[in-house]
Amino acid sequence: MDYWNGKLQREFDNASNSKRTFVSERFAQITKPDLLWNRAMEYYQIGQEKRGLTDMLEIIKTYPTHPEAAQWTAQIELLLSAK
Repeated sequence: MDYWNGKLQREFDNASNSKRTFVSERFAQITKPDLLWNRAMEYYQIGQEKRGLTDMLEIIKTYPTHPEAAQWTAQIELLLSAK
């Protein structure tokens, strides 16, 4: 998890240091949710299924207009149906 936390921090720092508004907006709307999703998937895969699913649901609730939101929802449904 340190990897994802470090990656989130590095990407945040890069976006914050950028003088371009669209870089910061892209981080907030696209990159950050992608990284959070990957971290949640890793939680699920390492056996922390409840934590992973809870994080996944929160990401979808927080970023419903993300380009991957429909695929994320399908992934959650697939994970839940496999139980």
